[in-house]
Amino acid sequence: MVVCATLVTSALVAQTYIPTEADSLAFVNAEWKTLYDKDGLTAKWAQMKMFDSMQSISVVEYPQSRYKTEIVQVGEGERIRTSDLAVRHGATAAINAGYFIVKTVRPSTYLRLDGEEVALGKRSEDYRVNGVLAVEPMDIFSHEHATCPEIGSEYANLLATGPMLMEMGRVIAHDNAQGYGMQQRHPRSFIGYKKNGNVVMVTVDGRHPGQADGENLTEMSFISRILGMDESINLDGGGSATLWVEGYGVCNHPSDNKKFDHEGERIVTNAIVAVKRNFWQRLWFVICH
Repeated sequence: MVVCATLVTSALVAQTYIPTEADSLAFVNAEWKTLYDKDGLTAKWAQMKMFDSMQSISVVEYPQSRYKTEIVQVGEGERIRTSDLAVRHGATAAINAGYFIVKTVRPSTYLRLDGEEVALGKRSEDYRVNGVLAVEPMDIFSHEHATCPEIGSEYANLLATGPMLMEMGRVIAHDNAQGYGMQQRHPRSFIGYKKNGNVVMVTVDGRHPGQADGENLTEMSFISRILGMDESINLDGGGSATLWVEGYGVCNHPSDNKKFDHEGERIVTNAIVAVKRNFWQRLWFVICH
């Protein structure tokens, strides 16, 4: 009984850890390994002790003026991975995207591509889906999942996901978040952008005690702030969490094979990819935005 009580107490402490300035310093001063650095897009990875745990974090950053951000969806009946989708669409970088129904590999949240509704979403996702990621250019904002079909036609490409992590430079509190995995540490994926327009993709490894303990929502919001994001939003996590870059491959350590390596990618339903613009596309983007 004493052992059980100790385990429960330890779990609660892990869930309610309050980030400090020491965690910011640990992140900034970590020995970051550069995985990719070309044409304005950078990818890096580091392992560090923060949040009273071991963290393994991968980060991609790029300017929207040089790279177009796209939401890409698998075909009906297909079963492929984030890296496969990235290669198919000629991407330089990619991160897994929305929640999906594991059995059918179809989106479980609202999805609109090229003005067409690909998925209306399930009401059972309303508890964690409270925001929208739209492209292009990228826009992230709070919105109730159930009313996503009402979003105007000016957003031709959008994905409902969440929870929101930062909005207009303000960290979103998650103290009362309820539901599976909301307060616990797990592998995570999230995306956002800075005031200068740069997009930032992040994965946090987890389920490897002592190597990668994972993060909860509060800790991800904290990481968003350290990275200077103005807006950020959570994506599907767990075994789906994958960050990929051209020429290197999978940056993080997907957990689906239960090994701390780069081979454990899970089959997903969609991804967010960064595709390099040609000269005329860059010029047009600068003129229009």
